[in-house]
Amino acid sequence: MRNPNKGPRGASNANERGNTHDRKVRRAYLIEKHGIPRKSDGKKTRIRCFHCGQFRKAEGATWEVDRWPICGHLGGRYTRNNIVPSCCACNKRCANPAACERRVAKLMGLSEIPF
Repeated sequence: MRNPNKGPRGASNANERGNTHDRKVRRAYLIEKHGIPRKSDGKKTRIRCFHCGQFRKAEGATWEVDRWPICGHLGGRYTRNNIVPSCCACNKRCANPAACERRVAKLMGLSEIPF
């Protein structure tokens, strides 16, 4: 019996982030939500990094989908209310588990990290 999670040849590109189609849908959603339109035709060609505020091209590999405010190691999932656009540098910087725990504690209004 064929595994429903695998393609016709038995290989799959799916992981915890979903398959290629799921990733494209998330990127398109973030471009639509956070994209900056051009004055000439209104097409959203730039996107602003959620963390540092720098503009990046909306198409291409200059930005990534980042799980925020609930990080991946704390069980954060790639859902629409938990993803933001992030430039590659900020995504690497924010991937530190200790930084994530401080961010969550700050959101909860705690003065100390309870973990």
